[in-house]
Formats: sequence, C-alpha cells, structure tokens
Amino acid sequence: MLSSNMSENNESRIEFPNKDPDEWKIFYPFIDPFQIGEAKHASINDENVMTLVPWFHEFQMNSLHQQCDQFLLDKVLSLARAEKVDNCWGFMLDYSFWDRDMILNSNRSYEERIRLSTMRREAFRDIVKLLEFSCIYDLKKTKIEIMNITRVLLGFNSQYESKEDMLRKTYDLFDELSTVKILTGLFLPLSEEEGTDKDGDDCTYFVSNGKSNVLWLMLKDWDFDDELNGLSLEDINTSSMFPVLVKIFIERCGIKHRT
Repeated sequence: MLSSNMSENNESRIEFPNKDPDEWKIFYPFIDPFQIGEAKHASINDENVMTLVPWFHEFQMNSLHQQCDQFLLDKVLSLARAEKVDNCWGFMLDYSFWDRDMILNSNRSYEERIRLSTMRREAFRDIVKLLEFSCIYDLKKTKIEIMNITRVLLGFNSQYESKEDMLRKTYDLFDELSTVKILTGLFLPLSEEEGTDKDGDDCTYFVSNGKSNVLWLMLKDWDFDDELNGLSLEDINTSSMFPVLVKIFIERCGIKHRT
C-alpha cells in the first residue's frame, strides 16, 4: 500500500482527506493488527454495517465485504418476513404481513391495523433502499434476494396466486414517489433495440441498462411499453416526470385488478 516516495510512508501516517473521522474510528479496528483475531475485535452489526460496506468495498477487503453482504441478506429476509424454505425462490413470505386487504379487513383494532400498515410500508421502503445500496457497493447476494422478494410481492410466484391477484394487494407500496424514483433510477437508462414481435413482424423495443431491472421486467410484462408511445428515448431517460408516469401506471394496474 505504501511506496517509498509517498508522504504517508515518510511521515508514518495515512491521510484520507475526504473521509469522515468518525467513520474511520469504526473502520480502523478491522485493520489494526493488534486487534484482528482478538476477542476485542469489532464485529459487523446493525449499527455499523452501512458505514463499513463503503470502506470494505473501496479497499477491496473482500472477505469482510462478503460478511457484510451476508449480514444484510439476513436483514432483508427479516424485514420481508421471509422464512427460508426449499423451493425455487428459497424463501416464503409471510403474506399476512404484506397482504393489504388481510390487514385492513382483519378483526384487529383500528390502532393495530394502522400500526401494521405503517410497519409494512416502512419495511418495503427499507428494502428498496437496501437494493439501491447493494447495487452501489456490489452486494450480490443482497441484491439478488431483494429482486426476488420484489418479484414475489408483485405476484411473480406461482406458488401463491396470479400476479394480478397479488398486485391488487401490494400496489399501494408504490404510491410513494421516493420509492418509485429509486426503482426507476436503478433500471435506467433504457436503450432501443430492433427485434420481432410475437407475430414475426419487425419492431423496436426498450431494454434496461441499469443496475437492477427488476421493476422494468414487471412493467414490460404489464405492457408498459404502450405507455411510452410518443416519448423519445431522451425523454424517458432524463425527464423528472418519468417516475411519476411509472407510479401512476402501477396504481392504475392495481386498481383495475381490485374491481
């Protein structure tokens, strides 16, 4: 790390002018040779993991980076109320927690229904933020699991019911524009490619080039391409109104399947 002509080597110190000193204090025990392997060695936990991941990623500390990935994977499963099982998805969600109708129509008190509805929204919001975080810092396991959970929440799980039935119980999770902005930002930018449609005719279609295409694949399955007629590729990729269009489309699909 240190070469003979570096000031850090000459002065026996390393400077990180763009780093937060408080973050360094959290990170340092993981590289201090007097602490590594000792009982007092710091451990990855819920309080420090989000701080440590960028440091481990930047300095290519792969083993510790992978430990953070596993830790956040377990956190995501807990947030999603997911139980590990031996099926194609590797987990089964607690649908009593995610099913909007099941909560609102239950015999619980009004206060309890409000509390559960709030917990449900906050859990989804946190899951989406962790998806963005995992994409930025290459947390592969966490990213894949969140994408799978998102698919299941929107009905892409034949073990439960059709996606239309599930969508009408979960579409309200997407009525927060900040959440939709994250998900659309992850599948953008789009590009155009030439191909053929189901009838064999030539056509142009959009392809996601973002870090996570999980929402884009679902939108395409719901024929979202029809909503983009008349929009240029630049409009789609740069307009601040595009997430609003996505939000309205999901809401409309959800309401449609409720009737």
